[in-house]
Amino acid sequence: LSHTHNTTATAATTGTTGTTGTHNERHPTAVATAVTVEAMQRLAVGDTMAAQRLFETALAFNETHLGVGHVLTVASVVDLARVLQHRSSTAHAHHAHHHRHHGRDGDQNDSPKAVLEQAALLLRLELARAERVLGPDHPNLALLLAELASVYRQQHDRIKALATLRRELTVRVHTQGSVGSTHDDGAVLGACDFVTCMYTLGCAEFRCGQVQKGIALCCQAVRLCQQQLGDTHAKMASCLCRLANLVRCARPHKERAAVLFSKAVALARSQYQHQHQHQ
Repeated sequence: LSHTHNTTATAATTGTTGTTGTHNERHPTAVATAVTVEAMQRLAVGDTMAAQRLFETALAFNETHLGVGHVLTVASVVDLARVLQHRSSTAHAHHAHHHRHHGRDGDQNDSPKAVLEQAALLLRLELARAERVLGPDHPNLALLLAELASVYRQQHDRIKALATLRRELTVRVHTQGSVGSTHDDGAVLGACDFVTCMYTLGCAEFRCGQVQKGIALCCQAVRLCQQQLGDTHAKMASCLCRLANLVRCARPHKERAAVLFSKAVALARSQYQHQHQHQ
């Protein structure tokens, strides 16, 4: 669920035994890592509630041993929020089925709206706690802000999503001097995340009526991707697609959109062929 788990698993593999792991004092993240891996396995087979309980266990362990605001604690919060978002999306089908067959809604505490609000509350509380510990501009906050904006989008709250994405970009800009480097306790402000933040904000600005501002941000994302990652990086295709979609929606720029879409498709095709040649 979280891209930080690859690093987490590598750093904490020693000290785990079997599925649940045994605690090795030299590797205090070992238990949380083993529990997280099991949670992801449960989620993969559709056992969402078991996965949620395991992610909650991993979060409690990381908060106890690493503290609020640590990058691995933040990763656990993000994972738990994503499970809640997944539950919300699957709950739509469940509630529709229940209403069809019983003529009324099911448990309101398990409704899609209620589950999403749980995710939003979790992220807001963790954000407030982490900010008190780390300060207002620490890059770990950007991870929480990005996920909170995702929850707001799922709740169809464009205004809150936009404000949250703006705050995320402010945090990333503040620490952008160390793009790709380690900051304090190991939080990595990657160029990919920065680019993603910029074009996601551009799309949000566009949807809220700030057409030119949205297009300008997506153009900046393309330039940043070129500078930091290169023209052939996988992220470039995503940037071009977002930009193309915005300029297509802005009626005077349909021809330009077609050119951008063509470039994105050509790049994606080239990357696909390259991957298969090396398999």
